[in-house]
Amino acid sequence: ERCIEVFKDFAKNNHQAKLIVTTKPGKRPALADGIKVATSEIVALVDSDTVWDEDSRAGMLAPFIDPLVGGVGTRQDVLETDTLAKRLFNIHLDHRYFDEMPFLARSGNALTCLSGRTALYRHTAIIPVVDEMVNETFWGKHCISGEDKCLTRLVQASGWHTRYQMNVCVRTHGMPKLSSFFKQQVRWIRNSWRSDLKSLAGGWIWRREKMLAFHMVDRFIQPFTLMFGPIYLVLSIIWGQWLVVVVLIVWWHFSRAIKIYPHLRHRPADLLILPAYVLSSYIIGLIKIYDLFTLNEQ
Repeated sequence: ERCIEVFKDFAKNNHQAKLIVTTKPGKRPALADGIKVATSEIVALVDSDTVWDEDSRAGMLAPFIDPLVGGVGTRQDVLETDTLAKRLFNIHLDHRYFDEMPFLARSGNALTCLSGRTALYRHTAIIPVVDEMVNETFWGKHCISGEDKCLTRLVQASGWHTRYQMNVCVRTHGMPKLSSFFKQQVRWIRNSWRSDLKSLAGGWIWRREKMLAFHMVDRFIQPFTLMFGPIYLVLSIIWGQWLVVVVLIVWWHFSRAIKIYPHLRHRPADLLILPAYVLSSYIIGLIKIYDLFTLNEQ
């Protein structure tokens, strides 16, 4: 009710804005209701905790000049990195939006996900798949979260191209506590596993987007190979191989610093939390394995 009052105040000076109050539970049906009543050529799906710059709109719309483009995503950043959890989240966002997304955008016409924080779609591309998004199931269970990955996959499977605008940045708050951050990772990673499995099972990705398929296969293998390092560390401690222990720990920090160098260029102070990032990367690796074996928990 408080949010409704905020919107009414906003609408006093924005008469074109329309509020839909729904009794349907869940984000997917609410998104579907909004998409179906939208009349513009381009539809923007935006999370409530996302902040745009004043000039964001023009940059987001630019790729739609290509009639084959059905969806556009942007770079993301954290508004205030005032806790360890937010700083770690910011590193993970930068790794994704400085490395992963540019690689996929330059090697093909498809992306892993147009994030729900801000995703723009061509109306004619998204309308045919809205009901399928609302009613998505996995192994007989109705899917609750992961609507952004679902929409991205369905639009791309329909033949539309997606684009990444690195020069447009939207900002989010991020989880303030580490416990919330890791719980969020559990949910997001399950969504990724399910969506990637569906994409790899579809013929479109192997015919049109082989680099995206390679990237997804690599993501399936990566958490298992990642665990070799901690296992070797534990065995080295048990066997008293202290030189190996020191070399391994030094190597982890050196290699991770190289990995997140694009992030460190504009936030060099985060070099001080490199040990926390190293530890969090192994925790997230364990979460990925755990999620794979609890894949259909909603």
